[in-house]
Amino acid sequence: MRESHTVDELARLIRPCIGLTEGDARANARYYDNIVATMRKEHPRMKIESIRRKALDASQKYAEKQHRARAFTIAQTESAFAYNRGADEGIRQAQGEGYLGTMVKRWSTSGDDSVCDICNALEGTEVDMDSDFDFKGKVLFAGQHMLPPAHPRCACAIEYIEVAAPRGRK
Repeated sequence: MRESHTVDELARLIRPCIGLTEGDARANARYYDNIVATMRKEHPRMKIESIRRKALDASQKYAEKQHRARAFTIAQTESAFAYNRGADEGIRQAQGEGYLGTMVKRWSTSGDDSVCDICNALEGTEVDMDSDFDFKGKVLFAGQHMLPPAHPRCACAIEYIEVAAPRGRK
């Protein structure tokens, strides 16, 4: 993040370092099996070695697509994590220095058609700085309910609203 890479650049950088998830690997194996079964049915005279080679080529291309998608998911999610943690830390430091008073945080979605049901339900929800947002789902990291991302590929952010001036400021 220090190098100001875009999500697409980060995805390309981390892609060689990651593997497929268990679910992606299972999906890829099913894809291979389906190709073999379909080719056996539609081309009964084709040698099994040729069928397997074609299925393997197709499943490798599919795995590359899955791999690119996973790398993008990680880059997007980690970027959202870093952005939201950095913003929160900045607000807390400003409060500690007396520049900001009592704050609340408000969940903010991108507002487009890609917003999921979890985040759509949180849109506009306000809680105290040290409170959790109430949502369900797999816990990705410690303190997940304090700030976005709520899930992989989450593009939500927090708005900070000053509700009381710091002591000594009017």
